[in-house]
Amino acid sequence: MTSMNNSPVVFREYPTHSGHLIAEAMLNDADALNALSLEMIDLLYAQLIAWAKNTQVVCVVLKGAGDKAFCAGGNIRKLYESILETKYTRNLYAERFFSREYQLDYLIHQYKKPVICLGKGFVMGGGIGLINGASHRIVCESSVLAMPEINIGLFPDVGSSWFLSRMPEGIGAFAGMTGVRMKAADALFVGLADHYLPFQQFNALEQQLTAILWKDSHAEGDADNHVLLTDALNQLAEPYICECPSSALKKYHQQIAAITANSAPDKILQKLLSSENPWLNKWAKPLKNGCPVTAWIVQEQIKRAATMSLAEIFKMEFDIAIQCTRYKDFCEGIRALLIDKDNQPQWEDKSLSDVSQEKIASFFISHWSDEEHPLKNLTEILSVINAKQSIIKDILQEKTAEQKS
Repeated sequence: MTSMNNSPVVFREYPTHSGHLIAEAMLNDADALNALSLEMIDLLYAQLIAWAKNTQVVCVVLKGAGDKAFCAGGNIRKLYESILETKYTRNLYAERFFSREYQLDYLIHQYKKPVICLGKGFVMGGGIGLINGASHRIVCESSVLAMPEINIGLFPDVGSSWFLSRMPEGIGAFAGMTGVRMKAADALFVGLADHYLPFQQFNALEQQLTAILWKDSHAEGDADNHVLLTDALNQLAEPYICECPSSALKKYHQQIAAITANSAPDKILQKLLSSENPWLNKWAKPLKNGCPVTAWIVQEQIKRAATMSLAEIFKMEFDIAIQCTRYKDFCEGIRALLIDKDNQPQWEDKSLSDVSQEKIASFFISHWSDEEHPLKNLTEILSVINAKQSIIKDILQEKTAEQKS
């Protein structure tokens, strides 16, 4: 169930002993595992801007309603409907959804004040985009992190190119091509989490945050507050370090590195299928049954992202995402998994070896010039807070127009 407050995101502020404020944003659609909608994105973005400008606010907490998930992905049903309506041509809804989602993710990455993300339960897709940008990422015994887009014919987006290309050798390709489900220890090993706390200790966190002697929020103060928060979380988490189960990704890292080294997706599949390691062998199935094009996109996005800035990565991912709405695989994957639920997607390319390199190259071609790109002002928007007010104004104007129509 959702919170008694029926807003899709619930915001609150509470005082600290030092006279400052802790700000909290709770995704509030537990029945849908807090799947990220465009309305949620817009609400979060506007509120984070307001908190960035509020000198009393010293820290932001991101959490999800219910016990099952922080955020299990994006709400893609409307994307599915919009693709069918536009018949694989230009899709303004998709452009709004992906551009605003990526702006939100980038904002969190660049946020000056500490941002804590409580990654309980399922943290997938759009949820990964939120937690990855946070400065202090906390996981627990129920945490399951993944980018399983290969199952729906999309690709690991929301900034995944950044962290997949910077994971321990071979893990990024393996995670992107298989959608491997990472538990708490795996997330800590690959750099998607910073602290482990048992879920029952999440409630103690609020008390811990109020007790910190925070500094006033400004350039130097924010830096001090990051250190103060890190020290407090380390102290809170220390008694539970031994409770965190071991990481399968760490245990089998060398084997994963050998399987993915200098290998195309079809070769990686062959190696996984022939592996005598049962844990590795089971992850051949999603690569074998998933969208062939996605696997090849993963290989290329990781390769390109290694030398790109974060802003460049988000622009690249936006171009790929829009291109995905113009091919049938994305719609077919959603249909098979969420609409008809027959789990029998009919991919355009029947196997990994059927995918042409010309087709993969087409996903990395932008439909916009640098001057016209929807994310052209990404770095400028974040370096000048006031510039973001124009985006918020545009969002409010669109909502007003929608209500009138």
